[in-house]
Amino acid sequence: MELESPKVAPDGKLWFNSNRPTDNVGYVKGYTAPGINTMFAGKSATSNGSGSDVELGTIFQPTASGYIAGVKVYGKSGETGVHKVRIWRNSDGALVAGPFDFSFSGSNSWVTFYLPTPLEVTANALYTVSVSSGGDTSNVYASIPNDLATGGSSGSLTWQANAGVYTYTVGARPTLTFNSTNYLRDVIFYPASISTENMFGVKADTGSGGNGGAYELGTVFTSSVAGQITGVRVFGVQGESGNHTIRIWRNSDNTVIGGPYTFKFTGNDSWVQVNLATPVSIAANTPYTVSVTTGTDSGKLYAAVTGDLNSAGSNANHLLWTANAGVYTSTLGTRPTLTFNGNNYLRDIVFEP
Repeated sequence: MELESPKVAPDGKLWFNSNRPTDNVGYVKGYTAPGINTMFAGKSATSNGSGSDVELGTIFQPTASGYIAGVKVYGKSGETGVHKVRIWRNSDGALVAGPFDFSFSGSNSWVTFYLPTPLEVTANALYTVSVSSGGDTSNVYASIPNDLATGGSSGSLTWQANAGVYTYTVGARPTLTFNSTNYLRDVIFYPASISTENMFGVKADTGSGGNGGAYELGTVFTSSVAGQITGVRVFGVQGESGNHTIRIWRNSDNTVIGGPYTFKFTGNDSWVQVNLATPVSIAANTPYTVSVTTGTDSGKLYAAVTGDLNSAGSNANHLLWTANAGVYTSTLGTRPTLTFNGNNYLRDIVFEP
């Protein structure tokens, strides 16, 4: 899914054009969209430095092309004044964003500066985000010693060991390191595109489909990472037609977390897909079931691939299923849990990690 360049709305929020609000025409709040991430969410400073003016930063590398929409800083209590925000491209030392003035008073919490124009960055290129100490007399700043002794990653952002850098030459790109310290300089990153995945690809019904009764037919699945279900796929067999009802269930408590949605189609021995108006968020390593009823056609036709789910499997990416993950029930509106002959009823999802 290709995504547009984000913009910063008059209220200082990050927005995109899908589902735009009436009071910010042309903008939509980006935090509800998939893919936005930072490096150090949830971290807090365990110590602080003070003394001279200093340029403090983090070297980072996006694994996908996209945009830097903002910069985050952990502001320590007693830290005040005007800070300078800069983003550098490491390959040639070029300053690609800033300097911007960012005035705040620290209260042992994260503060955010939104770039006037989000910065486009390239996959696998090294960048440095830096924020100078403020104008307070003590030049207080946040730090976590030894926090960056090894490399790490968060979503599409990665960093190498000793990625926390500094220089006492304010206005220059920081390159010095000390005690693998993390100075809690971070970015808000949004990828230019989102890759989606599903479980069953182009798998097709092999002529063993069923007919006769009304059923709730589904697939039990888990994801190795958290993400969003943005659509549901069904293999529609020839002669299958009418309204089908889609539901997404959390298995642990039988809660319907998505739907019921009505999906009307006429089968042609091919996959059909419905995109959800509101994506459904799912947690990592948690069992869910996607179910789609038979249609309202008189034959109640449906796809089935006998023995296809006798064994556990995966899509070689994030989605997994156990043996006998194809499930059914004749009690419409309830989560299907019965199995038969390892059948795959070709109920699938569109997933964005």
